[in-house]
Amino acid sequence: METRKMPTIRIKHKGIFDINDILQGIKDFLEDDYFKFHFPQHKFKIPTPKGGEHKLKMYGERKVNEYVKYKINLYIRVFDYTEIEVIKEGKKVKMFNGRLYAEVSGDLILDFEKRFGGSAFLQGLQDFFHKYVIRRKIEDYWEDDIILKMVNLGKLIREKCEQEART
Repeated sequence: METRKMPTIRIKHKGIFDINDILQGIKDFLEDDYFKFHFPQHKFKIPTPKGGEHKLKMYGERKVNEYVKYKINLYIRVFDYTEIEVIKEGKKVKMFNGRLYAEVSGDLILDFEKRFGGSAFLQGLQDFFHKYVIRRKIEDYWEDDIILKMVNLGKLIREKCEQEART
């Protein structure tokens, strides 16, 4: 099994945002693109006079074919926040005023079923397969596809924070 790491997208926001809307948007985005959404970690620290803190880790996995799998990892940290009520579209809505830091990273997992695992001969065969048979498909199709999905997810988070998304 070979895992190729993709570049990390970092998002910083200071101001008013709705964390529940952001999390629901991430979940909907991943599930609409046929990813299995997992939410393994949520840490909450008791609010201090400065504000509260949340740390969230989540990821989505998608099997592309029998040999390739995408994995998009998200880490979100909300800190120095206070809950406020904002009138949005004529309704009172509870939102956070604070700082948000988000990281979107991805992994391209090749041979996730470990068909080439085991002997040195099979490892050599896998290296040959990656370098000469499917190299172009890995570099020009699958890597670009997962990076595009990560960029779109970063844009979604920026839009939910009502930031201008740079393209």
